[in-house]
Amino acid sequence: MPVLGKKSKSKKQLPALFEGAEKALPRGRIGMRGRIFGIMLIFCLVMLTFLWLFQIIYLDVFYEFVKTDQIKSASQNIVEHLGEEDLQDLVVELAKQRQICITVYKVEYPELFQLGVSEVAGADVLTNCIIHHIGVSSLAQFYEAARAQGNIFSERFTQVGRAAVSSHWFERFTSTEDRLPDSLIYARVQEAADGNTYFIVLNSNISPLSATVSVLRYELIIVSLLMLVLSLLLSTLIASSLSRPIYRLNRSARRLAAGDFSVKFDTRGYREIGELADTLNYASEELARTGKLQQEIVANISHDLRTPLTMIGGYAEFMRDFPDEDHTESINVIIEETERLTRLIRDVLDSSRLESGLETLKRSPFNLTISLRDFVSRYNALMEKDGYHIIFDADVDVMVNADEQRLEQVVGNLLNNALTHCGEDKQIIVRQILRGDVVRVEIADNGPGIAKNDLPHIWERYYHADAPQRAGKGSGLGLSIVKGILELHGAPYGVISELGKGTTFWFELPMERWEN
Repeated sequence: MPVLGKKSKSKKQLPALFEGAEKALPRGRIGMRGRIFGIMLIFCLVMLTFLWLFQIIYLDVFYEFVKTDQIKSASQNIVEHLGEEDLQDLVVELAKQRQICITVYKVEYPELFQLGVSEVAGADVLTNCIIHHIGVSSLAQFYEAARAQGNIFSERFTQVGRAAVSSHWFERFTSTEDRLPDSLIYARVQEAADGNTYFIVLNSNISPLSATVSVLRYELIIVSLLMLVLSLLLSTLIASSLSRPIYRLNRSARRLAAGDFSVKFDTRGYREIGELADTLNYASEELARTGKLQQEIVANISHDLRTPLTMIGGYAEFMRDFPDEDHTESINVIIEETERLTRLIRDVLDSSRLESGLETLKRSPFNLTISLRDFVSRYNALMEKDGYHIIFDADVDVMVNADEQRLEQVVGNLLNNALTHCGEDKQIIVRQILRGDVVRVEIADNGPGIAKNDLPHIWERYYHADAPQRAGKGSGLGLSIVKGILELHGAPYGVISELGKGTTFWFELPMERWEN
C-alpha cells in the first residue's frame, strides 16, 4: 500500500530553546489560588454589602415604596366598586389584607365639602390610624388639596407623641402610644358612574416598627457571619481544586524546560486540564525525539564530512611528500571526494531550506515526457559502464506546470536510491502512466524491498531500514528532499514495497493542456 510521508517542522537547537528557562518564569505575581480566593471573597463581601443596604439602610425606602403601591392599588379597586352594595365588605377585606385604614365619603356638595359629607364605608385596622381621629376641617383640607392637585393628594406624616406632623399639616388626635411609625395619607376625589362624588381616604404605616428593625438587624448579623465563614471555606476549596492541577502541570513543565524529556504530565482533574496535559505529553515526546534525531544528524553529518576531508587531506599529503610520483589517481580521488563533499553540503542546504519553509518553486509549463527521457538518457550514459540499465517507459508526451529543475532533482534522488538497492539484474524502470487528468511517475527496482514496519519512516532524514543512521552510500537526505519538494508542489507521493519483491516509488502531477 502507498505510504505518504508526514511533514515535519524544523526544530531549533535544544540548548537555545531551553536556555534561561528558569529565569523566564514570572516572579512576584499573585498566584492562581490567591487570585481565585480573592475574587470569591470580594464577591461574598459585595453580596453582603447589597444585603445590608437593602435590609437595613434602605429598609424604610423599600417599605415605603411597597406600602405606597398597596395604597394606590387599593384606591383603584375601591373606585371600580363605588356605588355598589358590597362596597363596605370590599373595604374591610382590603384593609385587613394590606393593613391600611380606609374611609369612603359621599360628598353632597363638591364645591362645599363641609356642607354635606357622609361616610359610606370604612375600616379601622391600625391602632394609630390618623384618618379616624381627625376632624372634618382636616378632611376638608385634604379634599381641597386633592382637587387642587388633580383629584389625588398624598402626604407623609411623622407622628410625635399624640400629634401628626408634616411639612404642611399639624393635627392632634387621640392615641395611646407615644412612639409611632410614620404614616402616609392618600386621598382621592372620584366621580362615580351613579353621578355622585366620593372622597376616598387611605392611611398606612410606611416605616417598620423599631422592634422589627432590631430583629432584622440581629438576624442579618448572624447571617452575615455565617456567610462570611462559609464563603471563606468555599473560596479555599474552589481555589485549591482549580489551582492544584495547574501547579502539578507547572512543576512538570519546569522539568521539561530544564531538558528532562522523561517527565510525564498528570492528566487527572478537569477535562481541559487533561487535554492540556495530553498536549504537553505529546510535546515532551516530540522534543525527546527531536533531541535524539538532532544528535544523530550531527553525528551523521560529522561522519559524512570527516570521510571526504580525510581522503582529500591524505592524498594531498601524499602528493606533497612524493612530488616526483605519478599523482593521476590521487588527483582523481581528490576530485571525486570534493564532488561528494559538494553533494553532501548541497543536500544539507536543500534539506534545511525545505524544512524551514524558505524554499520557493519556479513553476512553468514544460514537456514532462521529454524532460524525463533526456534525464534518464544522461543517467544511462553515466551508469552503463558499471552494468546498470535504466528503462524509460512512456506512451505519449504530457505537459505539466511545475519546477522542472526541482522535479529532475526528485527523479535523480529516487534513481540514486534505486541504484543503491536494485537487484542483481541492475535494472531500473521509470514509467510514465496517465490516469485521467493526472500523470503518475514510477521508479521501480527489483531489489530486496523494504519491511512493512519501515515504510512510514523512510522519508525521514538519515533513516535506514535497520536503524536511524546513514543509509547506503548517499548523504541520507535524498528521500527527505524528495518529500519536501513534492509537498511544495502539492503532489501526492508514496512507496509500494514488499520484502524480496522490489520497491516502487511514485508521485503524481496534474497535466496541463497543450497550447497550439
